[in-house]
Amino acid sequence: MEHYANQFINLPDGILLIILKKLNAIDAFNLYGINERLDNILHDKIFTSKLTLFDWSSNELIRRLDDSLIDEFCLKILPQIHHKVKWLNLELSSIKRILLATDYPDLYGIGLYNMTIRMATYLFKKLHITVQNFDDCIYLLDGRFNKLHTIYINVSIIHSDQLIDNKEKLCNLKCFSLTSDVNTSMYDELVVPLVR
Repeated sequence: MEHYANQFINLPDGILLIILKKLNAIDAFNLYGINERLDNILHDKIFTSKLTLFDWSSNELIRRLDDSLIDEFCLKILPQIHHKVKWLNLELSSIKRILLATDYPDLYGIGLYNMTIRMATYLFKKLHITVQNFDDCIYLLDGRFNKLHTIYINVSIIHSDQLIDNKEKLCNLKCFSLTSDVNTSMYDELVVPLVR
């Protein structure tokens, strides 16, 4: 077996990259620490910028990772690559451990899996979000996220064919910011009713 491991390690970088890209983050980083060359390859942004820290079962269901794998990833690997991580895909059971394992200075997005809308509404008190259109903004303010006290929304296009009929009040909301880089002629029709 050691012979095959040596052959694998001695493959050219390009071939190793092709093979490692086929693996999920946990499987790829299980090779971490074998040698310095492999560690340098695993530190490449191809592997570190977007991490998915759960598995998919054969029937397309999300399967949580074993606690010992998550612990090892949190203790040994994340502290080494934390400054390169831009996106994390996480499932419910490991969110807290992974987010508290280190600081992520360049993190700009998190995908949350195996989480119900109800759980999400209780988790988020402050939200900074960019949405493509105004309809997405309306859905955020329809009462589902009633625990929010601060929300900053940057919307690409302020235009909607929908009638704004949000009867639900966000009683905890103390700070609301809506920005757009594009001018709109629908301020009175869309934005003013939203703020009332």
